[in-house]
This record gives sequence, structure tokens and C-alpha cells, in this order.
Amino acid sequence: MVKISKLFFVVLFVVILSGCSADQAKPSDFWFEYKWTGPQVPAPEHFEYIIAVREDGKGSLSYYPDYMIETAKVDQIWKKEFVINEEEMNGLYKIMKSTNIFKPENMEEESVNFRDGYGTLWAHSDDTSYFVKIHNDSEPILLDLEREVKNVVPDIIWQEMENEHQKRLNSNPDFLDYELPELQY
Repeated sequence: MVKISKLFFVVLFVVILSGCSADQAKPSDFWFEYKWTGPQVPAPEHFEYIIAVREDGKGSLSYYPDYMIETAKVDQIWKKEFVINEEEMNGLYKIMKSTNIFKPENMEEESVNFRDGYGTLWAHSDDTSYFVKIHNDSEPILLDLEREVKNVVPDIIWQEMENEHQKRLNSNPDFLDYELPELQY
């Protein structure tokens, strides 16, 4: 009869566990970008922003006043940087994978009620980029994903962006008496 040592079982257990966890780790080329396009309202109330996180976890939140995301000059863009750690990157990858956004069929254009604003999430994994539009009528799992993506930005940076938006509104005399809705971010 062959005796199997305890070491064999320990090694087998470690090999099995490492095989399971390898599937959960993000690929080295994983990055994402989320663009929020605000509701269709008069300028300067309208705003847009982009959350971008590179493969190394370095991220930024860029605020674009009015309808300027395509035409803004560098001095008109408000931008703050932040860093998320490897654990957070792995967690976001796992959430994105569980929502099945890494599938080509999710990239089909759908009609979106642009009046209410919407988000577009681009994610890159395994040499391929994918995107999905997220709006008020999206599936709850996508709305949860959107919330997780927004949560990578520290609260203090969101507050600074809100202050910047308010400062720009206050500098426009036509909006001083205008009742503004709460910022959505």
C-alpha cells in the first residue's frame, strides 16, 4: 500500500487554491473609464465628468463645465488625481466580470433618454475594450456597478468638484436666482 504524505495534500491544496484565485485576479492590462453626461439643461448648469483609472490604479476625475467635453481648453478643465490599490482594482474587475460587461453583445447601442443624463463605462481587459451605457432605466446590476465605479473617487474630491461647479454657476449672473437641482454624481 502506498503512503501519501501530508505534504502532498498540502501542496495539492495550495495548487487547487491558486488555480481558483488566479481566475479572480485582474489581467495586467485592466483599466476603465466612466464618462457622465449630465441632463440636457441650459448652460452653465449642464456639466460632464470623466473618471479614468489606469492599469496601475492611478486615477483622475475631470470636470467639464457646460457642454465642453469635446471642445474644452486645458485651462477650462478641472482635474484631480487619486490612487486606488491593487485590492480595489481586483474587486472592481471582479464586479465588472460578474455583470458580464466583458461581452461584445453588451456593446450594442441602445436608445437612451438623454434628457436625464447617462453614463458610458469603457473597460479594457485581455487586449479588448468593451463599453456599456448606464442610465436610470438600466438593469439594477449595472446601476450597482456604476455606483461602485463612482465610489473609487474619494468623497473629498467629489466635494471639491461640486464646489467648482457651484463657483462657475455663481460667476454667471443669469443663474444667481435660478433654483438648481442637486448635483448627480
